[in-house]
Amino acid sequence: MFFSSPSIDLKIILILLCISFAIAIGVYFKTKKITIGLFVFSALANLGIYLNSGSRIFGIYNLKFIVIWVVAYWPLLNLVWLIFLFINSVKFRKCLKKVFH
Repeated sequence: MFFSSPSIDLKIILILLCISFAIAIGVYFKTKKITIGLFVFSALANLGIYLNSGSRIFGIYNLKFIVIWVVAYWPLLNLVWLIFLFINSVKFRKCLKKVFH
């Protein structure tokens, strides 16, 4: 999508994944919660690959199943994970209120 060369597209995908990993590590060190760090990495990695899913790299190397996974299933998994994190956060806060009040 960005360029016509598959090698440049692959480099862009790898750079976006490295940036996603660095941001996720930063979130982990800030929150000290591995589930939130993994969620951030998953969401940003999905976005990085999704932005490049229209490139020729997936057609040339016959990797269309990755595009289907990134477009159809990965966002749904991230949404379920976000809902799970939100529900656990609310339950944890209610539990803390009961214990300390």
